[in-house]
Amino acid sequence: FLRFCGPAGHCLTDVGARGPPVGGCPYPSCAVASRHRPDYNHFFMRDSEVAAHLDERTEKAAVAPRHLLEPFFQESAKPVLLALARNPNLIERDLLRLLERKDLPAEVLREISAHKETGRHYGVQLALARHPKTPRLVSLPILKSLHLFDLLRVVQTPAVPADIRMAAEE
Repeated sequence: FLRFCGPAGHCLTDVGARGPPVGGCPYPSCAVASRHRPDYNHFFMRDSEVAAHLDERTEKAAVAPRHLLEPFFQESAKPVLLALARNPNLIERDLLRLLERKDLPAEVLREISAHKETGRHYGVQLALARHPKTPRLVSLPILKSLHLFDLLRVVQTPAVPADIRMAAEE
């Protein structure tokens, strides 16, 4: 079976292995309704194709040189973000750009904290301490190395969890 993953997300029509769609889509803009569109096959992918595409993006994110990293910063797939955080070609600016995203999972933040550039750059450590989803075991050791003025910034950041704010106040 094929899964529809169209731009509007309104049609979830399954298509048999051979033959026309089972129960058509009432929306005229849907790829099912307009088979003549050249991008028709783009909207239908087998689950195995989706997984292979994800694996390919993950492998590329892990080793991509800096000039090819741009598309990976907009990724939402967790495995791709984890691979990007492990990429040895990232520099301070790239890590800070990643940390601007408030939707990063805790595992990605752990990987960023383990990155070789994080220990070298105070700004990355500060951004990690101020990120709302940074795990406690990552934030607390970083607080010990922050300057007093920056600890005040951590305390004044509303998104920082209460226990981290209390530790920064002490």
